[in-house]
Amino acid sequence: MEYTNINTIAAKLTRHPLMEDISMETIIDYAVEFIRIMGIPNTFIEKVVPIEIKEFRGELPCDLYEVIQVRYKDRIFRESTDSFHMSHDKIPGELSYKMNDNCIFTSLEEGTIEMAYKAM
Repeated sequence: MEYTNINTIAAKLTRHPLMEDISMETIIDYAVEFIRIMGIPNTFIEKVVPIEIKEFRGELPCDLYEVIQVRYKDRIFRESTDSFHMSHDKIPGELSYKMNDNCIFTSLEEGTIEMAYKAM
Protein backbone atom coordinates (compact mmCIF):
# COMPACT_ATOMS: atom_id res chain seq x y z
CA MET A 1 0.00 0.00 0.00
CA GLU A 2 1.37 3.38 -0.96
CA TYR A 3 1.13 6.23 1.58
CA THR A 4 0.67 9.74 0.28
CA ASN A 5 1.62 12.99 2.00
CA ILE A 6 -1.42 14.98 3.24
CA ASN A 7 -0.13 18.04 1.39
CA THR A 8 -0.14 16.09 -1.87
CA ILE A 9 -3.75 15.08 -1.30
CA ALA A 10 -4.69 18.66 -0.41
CA ALA A 11 -2.99 19.93 -3.58
CA LYS A 12 -4.98 17.46 -5.67
CA LEU A 13 -8.25 18.54 -4.02
CA THR A 14 -7.61 22.26 -4.30
CA ARG A 15 -6.58 22.26 -7.97
CA HIS A 16 -10.28 22.24 -8.94
CA PRO A 17 -11.55 25.86 -9.18
CA LEU A 18 -14.52 25.20 -6.88
CA MET A 19 -12.27 23.72 -4.20
CA GLU A 20 -9.33 26.16 -4.20
CA ASP A 21 -10.52 27.97 -1.03
CA ILE A 22 -11.02 24.82 1.08
CA SER A 23 -8.88 24.80 4.22
CA MET A 24 -6.63 21.96 5.37
CA GLU A 25 -8.74 21.73 8.54
CA THR A 26 -11.89 21.14 6.47
CA ILE A 27 -10.16 18.51 4.35
CA ILE A 28 -9.03 16.64 7.46
CA ASP A 29 -12.45 17.00 9.12
CA TYR A 30 -14.23 15.46 6.12
CA ALA A 31 -11.63 12.70 5.79
CA VAL A 32 -12.00 11.74 9.46
CA GLU A 33 -15.80 11.78 9.18
CA PHE A 34 -15.60 9.53 6.10
CA ILE A 35 -13.33 7.08 7.94
CA ARG A 36 -15.68 7.05 10.94
CA ILE A 37 -18.77 6.43 8.77
CA MET A 38 -17.02 3.61 6.92
CA GLY A 39 -16.06 2.01 10.24
CA ILE A 40 -12.46 1.43 9.22
CA PRO A 41 -10.78 -0.42 12.14
CA ASN A 42 -7.78 0.93 14.05
CA THR A 43 -8.48 4.48 12.95
CA PHE A 44 -8.02 5.92 16.43
CA ILE A 45 -5.66 5.02 19.23
CA GLU A 46 -6.09 5.86 22.90
CA LYS A 47 -3.45 8.08 24.46
CA VAL A 48 -2.80 9.70 27.83
CA VAL A 49 -0.79 12.92 27.91
CA PRO A 50 0.16 15.50 30.54
CA ILE A 51 -1.00 19.05 29.80
CA GLU A 52 0.60 22.00 31.57
CA ILE A 53 -2.03 24.48 32.80
CA LYS A 54 -1.03 28.12 33.25
CA GLU A 55 -3.51 30.93 33.89
CA PHE A 56 -6.41 28.43 33.67
CA ARG A 57 -5.51 27.22 30.16
CA GLY A 58 -3.43 24.63 28.38
CA GLU A 59 -2.67 23.56 24.82
CA LEU A 60 -4.53 20.54 23.44
CA PRO A 61 -2.65 17.74 21.63
CA CYS A 62 -2.61 18.23 17.85
CA ASP A 63 -3.89 14.68 17.20
CA LEU A 64 -6.95 15.00 19.48
CA TYR A 65 -10.16 13.51 18.10
CA GLU A 66 -12.26 12.91 21.22
CA VAL A 67 -11.69 13.40 24.95
CA ILE A 68 -12.23 10.34 27.11
CA GLN A 69 -11.39 11.78 30.55
CA VAL A 70 -9.43 14.55 32.25
CA ARG A 71 -7.94 14.38 35.75
CA TYR A 72 -5.74 16.27 38.18
CA LYS A 73 -3.91 13.90 40.53
CA ASP A 74 -6.74 11.65 41.77
CA ARG A 75 -9.59 14.07 41.01
CA ILE A 76 -11.67 13.82 37.83
CA PHE A 77 -12.75 16.89 35.87
CA ARG A 78 -16.23 17.19 34.49
CA GLU A 79 -16.87 18.79 31.13
CA SER A 80 -18.52 22.15 31.62
CA THR A 81 -22.02 22.58 30.28
CA ASP A 82 -22.37 26.20 31.28
CA SER A 83 -20.61 29.52 30.89
CA PHE A 84 -19.86 29.89 34.59
CA HIS A 85 -17.48 26.96 35.11
CA MET A 86 -14.64 29.33 36.05
CA SER A 87 -16.81 31.54 38.26
CA HIS A 88 -15.75 32.14 41.86
CA ASP A 89 -19.34 31.31 42.93
CA LYS A 90 -19.23 27.70 41.72
CA ILE A 91 -19.15 24.71 44.05
CA PRO A 92 -15.83 24.86 45.97
CA GLY A 93 -13.29 22.29 44.84
CA GLU A 94 -15.23 21.25 41.73
CA LEU A 95 -12.94 20.71 38.73
CA SER A 96 -14.32 21.44 35.28
CA TYR A 97 -13.03 22.15 31.80
CA LYS A 98 -14.17 23.59 28.51
CA MET A 99 -12.43 23.37 25.14
CA ASN A 100 -12.19 26.00 22.45
CA ASP A 101 -10.04 25.79 19.33
CA ASN A 102 -6.71 24.25 20.41
CA CYS A 103 -6.98 25.16 24.12
CA ILE A 104 -8.49 23.60 27.21
CA PHE A 105 -9.81 26.06 29.78
CA THR A 106 -9.96 24.68 33.31
CA SER A 107 -11.10 25.72 36.76
CA LEU A 108 -7.55 24.85 37.88
CA GLU A 109 -5.31 27.92 37.78
CA GLU A 110 -1.96 26.12 37.50
CA GLY A 111 -0.69 22.56 37.50
CA THR A 112 -0.34 19.53 35.27
CA ILE A 113 -3.45 17.62 34.29
CA GLU A 114 -3.71 14.32 32.45
CA MET A 115 -5.96 13.81 29.47
CA ALA A 116 -7.03 10.44 28.12
CA TYR A 117 -8.25 10.79 24.55
CA LYS A 118 -8.72 9.18 21.17
CA ALA A 119 -6.02 10.25 18.74
CA MET A 120 -5.91 10.21 14.96
